[in-house]
Amino acid sequence: MGAPLSVGFLLGFFDWQTVLQISTVPAFIMAVAFLWLRKRVPKPKEISVTRHDLRSILQVWLRPEGLKTTSIIILYNMSLMGGLAMLPLYMQNNQGLSMAQSGVLFASVWVVGALAQPFLGYLSDIAGRKRIIVIALTGASVLLVVASVLSNLIGIILLLLVALGSLVGIRAVLLAAMVDVSGRRETTTLGFAFAVMDGVGALGAFLAGLAGKNDLRYAFVFAAAVAFFAMILTMLHHFKGAAQDVSVDSPG
Repeated sequence: MGAPLSVGFLLGFFDWQTVLQISTVPAFIMAVAFLWLRKRVPKPKEISVTRHDLRSILQVWLRPEGLKTTSIIILYNMSLMGGLAMLPLYMQNNQGLSMAQSGVLFASVWVVGALAQPFLGYLSDIAGRKRIIVIALTGASVLLVVASVLSNLIGIILLLLVALGSLVGIRAVLLAAMVDVSGRRETTTLGFAFAVMDGVGALGAFLAGLAGKNDLRYAFVFAAAVAFFAMILTMLHHFKGAAQDVSVDSPG
């Protein structure tokens, strides 16, 4: 959690290019550390993935349940990426914040989301994936629209912080939902999930840029609309979460 805030702090003294260069130092240190730690990492108990396994996994995701889950993931990440990509530009161009201040706000969104993830994950195990995802997506879409028409700077910051932070917060819940759908091969499933979220979902940043071409506020309206459509799909979808599994297996 300290990394995003550290980047925001560094932006107060350096430009983006220098901060990006400094950000490579921790990655290099960890790469060197893992050369020493690699022998201590236990080998996975699962056997290697065969063609039959890949075919079975593909069949799971081509079923209606898998396609709905994938669509929700894509729309969710389009909303998140769109909002995050336009946040620094909007705060600098429309609200007059400095690059450093915008960087701290951007970092704060990730900190809020990181703090929320364990809590929302715990709630999803109790109340079910669907309920938590619907509440978060609905709340985020409403707050994004309100922030786009608000004129008070403090109010805009708080609304965007909560809206985008809640989207980051349900990331773990959606990943768990994808594992629930597959039922096995968690590593392969998570690899597919990140490819969908960060690959296809990254189109959200491009589309939000188009929506905010004349007025950056419309970028947040776009993010809200996509989150709303993801919520509608979630309402129509049946999740096989931990809470639902417990209720089925329990006696009586």
